Amino acid sequence: MKSVRRLAAPLLIAVVTAAVFLPSLWFGFLPFDDYQNLNTNPRFHGGGSSDVSWILTTRVVGHWIPVTWLSFAVDYAFWGREPRGYHATNVALHVLNALLWYVVARRLLGLAAPGARPAAVQAGALAAALAFAVHPLRVESVAWVTERRDVLSGAFFLLAVLAYLRAVGRDVRPDRRWLGLSLLAFTGALLSKEITMTLPLVLVLLDIYPLRRLRWPETLVEKIPFVLVGAAGAAVSAISVATDIGFTGLGRLGVPARLALVAYSAVFYPLQTFLPFGVAPLHEFPLHVDPLAPRFLASLAGAAGVTVVAIAARRALPWFAAAWAYSVLTILPVSGLAHVSTILAADRYSYLTTLSWALVLGGGVAALLGATSRRAFVAAGLAGVLLLLGVWGYLTRAQVYVWRDAESLWTAAVAADPDCAQCHAGLGIALLAAGRLEDAERESTVAVLLRPDRADHHAVLASVLEGRERLDEAARSWATAGRLHPRYAVEARRALGIALAGRGRFEDAARELRAARALTPMLPVTPHLVRALNGLAIERARAGRLADAETALEEALALRPDSVEVRENLAAVRGARRR
Repeated sequence: MKSVRRLAAPLLIAVVTAAVFLPSLWFGFLPFDDYQNLNTNPRFHGGGSSDVSWILTTRVVGHWIPVTWLSFAVDYAFWGREPRGYHATNVALHVLNALLWYVVARRLLGLAAPGARPAAVQAGALAAALAFAVHPLRVESVAWVTERRDVLSGAFFLLAVLAYLRAVGRDVRPDRRWLGLSLLAFTGALLSKEITMTLPLVLVLLDIYPLRRLRWPETLVEKIPFVLVGAAGAAVSAISVATDIGFTGLGRLGVPARLALVAYSAVFYPLQTFLPFGVAPLHEFPLHVDPLAPRFLASLAGAAGVTVVAIAARRALPWFAAAWAYSVLTILPVSGLAHVSTILAADRYSYLTTLSWALVLGGGVAALLGATSRRAFVAAGLAGVLLLLGVWGYLTRAQVYVWRDAESLWTAAVAADPDCAQCHAGLGIALLAAGRLEDAERESTVAVLLRPDRADHHAVLASVLEGRERLDEAARSWATAGRLHPRYAVEARRALGIALAGRGRFEDAARELRAARALTPMLPVTPHLVRALNGLAIERARAGRLADAETALEEALALRPDSVEVRENLAAVRGARRR
């Protein structure tokens, strides 16, 4: 009977977590990194030796995450490119993490309150696990296949913490075997996602509270292997980002602005944990970061105030000081201190950093159950916690459906922040793919108006205008995109060539299209170049320049040997030249 009671809480956690995220199994891949990484990636096939070599060395969008790619390879071996299998793995890993967190939380609550009743500690751990597992902030990490790196690195991170807790105690020397397992799990976490690089600091924090292992410097010396692994992971991450994306320079984002970003991140995730009404697929980075702007000034004041309270109350409320310190330490890698992204914050970044606040909630439940003298107060408190968890679960289930496809995702993003240019551009792309060109033009135009400095937004508008056969306008938008970023320069020449051909300027069109084709042979330019050369040949033939016409048609035929029209025109020109 006792063993059944022991299994009841883990079983409840697993069932509730799986049920909340179950709808995601019927979702497809999203054209929001999923396509690029998995669905259309010609280098990812999942199995052969060349694939393994690529997996171990690739840096997609600045991330070196070979263990995550290996997990995708396992998925591919079972499912091919069927999305359901990938979603199922994400959900399974999240369920595993909820169970691991239950075990870790139970251990931490027991250490924090050694005199507490086991049943109260178990109930607190159950509440902490559910607060983590069914919170709306988890949806992005679980329902988005690309964020496998969150749930996988989370599993390794929690295993590392659990092994560390098994290795150490207040009055005994650490067990080297468990320390080794913790280090191995930490390495797996780093190779799944670099955000876990702060684990050595987390272990020191655990030594301070609740372990109270204050034997300095011994406890610091045992962290040296963790620090070395973490430093190596941080260095590889920095090199990958610098090579593939590039860090924002101090000239563009100064020290005061970076401190404002750190303060914003420090405050944003705890607030979103307890008041999850700003959950959104994207929180756009502002055009300018003004530390004196209301949201940053409030964040600086809030972060400073909480820090002062945490330090002042560190003896009376050590759990609060530890929770705040953990929250700040674990968000530092993505806080903006070393800035690279176009986002201000992301729900996925909360996956590990908000664990401490889930534990605070669990600690509150354990404390309530220990207050047996005030039964009415205890009952009211527990009812409030149950209501809170129920509301979070309801919001999470609703948020899961936001991620079912690109249109629903970006529609929700625009609704959450109508001033988000990237959200409007994303919705424009989704509507373009659905053939709703008028709506796509509206959204992409809004994106350009909100952020005229973004080349990719002009490129989206240009694509929509091409779809509506407004070629001159499309060419102008492509030209703007090309001026703002060199990667669109070839598209700009292609679009200009098509527009010139539409105006009957075939010679100029052919010149631009030849240049575009030479720069990027894979670009779909050939049909347009053939049409331009054919039009140029007809124009020259009418002017009596038969030799030039023949040259243009020969070039066109070399590009498209199966073109009946070009072949017939070439035969006619050659016949005219013989007469």
